[in-house]
Amino acid sequence: MHKPLALLGLILGAAALALQLVVAVSAGGAEAAIGYVTSLLVIANLVAVLVYAGELTNAAALSAFRTKGMQGMTATAMAFAMLFYHLVAADQLHPEGLALISNVALGYVAPTLFVSYWMVYLTTGSLRLHHVAPWLLFPALFICWTLLLGTVTGIYAYDVLNVAAEGWGAVAINYLTFIAAFLMLSVFAVGFDTEKKPTPDHAPQH
Repeated sequence: MHKPLALLGLILGAAALALQLVVAVSAGGAEAAIGYVTSLLVIANLVAVLVYAGELTNAAALSAFRTKGMQGMTATAMAFAMLFYHLVAADQLHPEGLALISNVALGYVAPTLFVSYWMVYLTTGSLRLHHVAPWLLFPALFICWTLLLGTVTGIYAYDVLNVAAEGWGAVAINYLTFIAAFLMLSVFAVGFDTEKKPTPDHAPQH
């Protein structure tokens, strides 16, 4: 069941990402383009697709996505993206038609599938708290990316991250909350993994 589920996740994720791209291209304009490349759902699901691909192939280029640290970070990112979409972005976006289908697939179905897949097949008891620090690069780089494009174009994918509308003070608080929530989910993920007894092939990573 391990490989078929990974294949299902790969197909679902790739199809949803492609559909979201079609929606963005159809909408046209800079706002749609910036919205796509700075979408937390798109970025998290793209990493998840690469993890699935790494599990299904022996490609050397995907070796980083076969590490337990990267897989744990991806599960955390997918869970975070789902919560962020449900609690924050869904009320702002109000998608319809194909956009609704792609958002539901990327925001609910794909994260649920990946986190379940990770919990059942990819946890080995090898993660430790020291893995959390590099995981925080994910939200940090996302913040830098959205700030860079937002500053240059004046377009932000999410209202809560819009410096022009909210001001630096409010957005700074939102960003700190963003990182704190990701940190809590990361600690939970490590805690869940540590409950698994390390197998001989997956001794704790240092």
